[in-house]
Amino acid sequence: MFRFQRFTVHDDQCGHAVGTDGILLGAWAACDQATRILDVGTGSGLIALMLAQRTEGRSDPPHIDAIETSTSAARQAAANVAASPWADRIAVRGHSLEAHRQLCQAAAQTYDLVICNPPFFNMTQPANQERALARHQCGLSLSELCVASRGLLSARGHLDVILPVNQYKVIQAEARPLMVKRQTLVHPKPNHAAKRVLLSLSGEDVELETDQLVLEVDKHQYTSAFKQLTAGFHLAHA
Repeated sequence: MFRFQRFTVHDDQCGHAVGTDGILLGAWAACDQATRILDVGTGSGLIALMLAQRTEGRSDPPHIDAIETSTSAARQAAANVAASPWADRIAVRGHSLEAHRQLCQAAAQTYDLVICNPPFFNMTQPANQERALARHQCGLSLSELCVASRGLLSARGHLDVILPVNQYKVIQAEARPLMVKRQTLVHPKPNHAAKRVLLSLSGEDVELETDQLVLEVDKHQYTSAFKQLTAGFHLAHA
């Protein structure tokens, strides 16, 4: 399990354990104006819980739907949510993105934020099926994520993801007419090439915001920028 300042996440039943990518995305995504949020492939429920915490001070905090195709992961996410202070605002649903899109289409329901820490690889799958679904494009491709998101977003909505930098052009092509409006290149250390990129895509005509984030100055010696971004979550950064 992984203890945060305000909640605890158990992840032993999930294909992919709590990691830096999910923490970065949950802390980085713009959620201040969102009234409805969809967390795609929620896994342990980490990002949904982070967004619930970040918006709890609002007079109208958003409802968060967290969907997950893995039965065991969805069960564990629901347990993590139930043990948190925000159980009344997060609904964990055990179905696919396409099934959820169809339900939302029938109900004319949209989201101001669709967020996903998506599968990264389409190479040889690992032996563990749960990890395969979590880390490979066998359960959800970037194309499927982008197509479904276009139909789920409100007029002001945005799709936020974290990806390896080599998939930047892929999502640019797949997401059209959504366009990158905000991006942060994530460098593991100073003078190291960026390994990840945080992206926010929308259909709004706004100027691109871009910046960079360095995670560590040395092993386990985090930068002030990373500490500030995750200050509300990491126990070590409290």
